[in-house]
Amino acid sequence: MNYFKPTELQQLEATYNFTARAGLGFAITPDNEQVFLSVVDVQRYALEVGDTLRVWATDNYASEHTKHHPSRWRAVRVEVLSRVADVVRDIPNIPEPTKTHPTDFVGVFTSVLEQPRPWTVQDLTQAVAKQSVPPAALPDLLAKVTGRLLTLHKNGEIACIKVYARGDQERASAVYYAKNVDVFYEYLDTPLNEEE
Repeated sequence: MNYFKPTELQQLEATYNFTARAGLGFAITPDNEQVFLSVVDVQRYALEVGDTLRVWATDNYASEHTKHHPSRWRAVRVEVLSRVADVVRDIPNIPEPTKTHPTDFVGVFTSVLEQPRPWTVQDLTQAVAKQSVPPAALPDLLAKVTGRLLTLHKNGEIACIKVYARGDQERASAVYYAKNVDVFYEYLDTPLNEEE
């Protein structure tokens, strides 16, 4: 730390906003100037993002050797004015808005496909049919679901995986669709006996 005179300390209000991997802390002032806090202060006061602080700080640019540091200020003393945990605890619970179930084909299709699981065309058609009001006719719905899946996959909006039982097959034994490729990774990484 650079030499400083106690009379040169600035008193600042700041909001704690980051803890580095090494345990160093950073706060931000209302003027968007960054304040550096030592590991000792971060641990001593158990600082969390959102805590409001009063800091006594020295100019971090006092030397030619430290001009490049992004923190404008270096805290010498810290006082916690309010904890974000206390503020959040006092906020009344606001009820979540009731979710309305979509009734149109695209809405129902999208809500079913959002589930984090792979779907065959038949499984997805059955699920969409159950959620449709009134229940949809399966033959017409099967064509609509197939067309929508092919279009979304062609546009890169959903993932598709094809399973071949043998290497010489021209047609896939099974075709699965999902909202993204992570769904397939999740299922492939899960041993089959865990589902039982």
